[in-house]
Amino acid sequence: MDLQRLRGFYWTAQLGSVSGAAQMMHVSQSAVSHQLRTLEGELGTKLYERTRHGIALTPDGVRLMEYARRVVQAVDDLQSDFADKGGSPRGTIRIAAFRGIATHALPAITQRYHAAYPDVRLIIASRAFDTHLLDMVARGEADLGAIASWNDLRGMHFLEFASHDMVVCTAPGHPWAGRTDPLTLEELAGDPLVLYESGTAIRNRLEQVFHQHDLSPDVTVSVGGSQALLEFVKIGLGVGIVSTLVVAPGRDPGLNVLPVSDLFGKLGYGFVLPRGRYVSVTVQAFLASAGITSERSARGTS
Repeated sequence: MDLQRLRGFYWTAQLGSVSGAAQMMHVSQSAVSHQLRTLEGELGTKLYERTRHGIALTPDGVRLMEYARRVVQAVDDLQSDFADKGGSPRGTIRIAAFRGIATHALPAITQRYHAAYPDVRLIIASRAFDTHLLDMVARGEADLGAIASWNDLRGMHFLEFASHDMVVCTAPGHPWAGRTDPLTLEELAGDPLVLYESGTAIRNRLEQVFHQHDLSPDVTVSVGGSQALLEFVKIGLGVGIVSTLVVAPGRDPGLNVLPVSDLFGKLGYGFVLPRGRYVSVTVQAFLASAGITSERSARGTS
């Protein structure tokens, strides 16, 4: 079986379109279509159907995809391994990042990396939901995913580069402003809250903790993005619960900040990559810029 045909099938299935596979492989759409037809002829079965939403695999296509994924990834790892021999970081790193991490954590890391390896190109795709970036890493569309620890990581490696406390922020005129004694979950549940939108890691964790204590929080505003959340807090629509990645005591004079890690725990931020995949020297150097050593990022670690 020709590897290039298998690769064409793999990327068509991964990306859901012939055009996407052609772009990924740097060939024409007609070349990929020919590869797929030839592969179906070799195997004597229909591998996919065209729908208005793209490509849908048949049962035999799903079966072939399990083999194709292992073969293509193994060949890519082999090529990367030998290309790295005696080499230095080069090429491109593709990172899928949760939007808060992309805004508040990645700039400092990429600045250090770029200063050391100015010829490496960085492509950072910001996503609103962690599930989306995990999909990108699993499909091979990103070399790394930048994500919070409060997620179902689907068995991937999680390499933490920072840990942050959770805090409650209020407007300066709120009754809790200047408070020194700890807040309780009951108090938080009884006050109007401004939270991240449903489906995000922090929102899921908060709802889980409130539910475990049979509490139903009063969520006045659900919003996407930390900057918008903090602006709604400043105008007095409620109190927000965020990590110190985005706000800390004394950083913003328009906000009062109170610690609540004792209620919800600390939140880790790190990178995910699939288990068993080769980690190139280019990616290892990027992880090192985030304070993650090559020993921790080597294949087979957890």
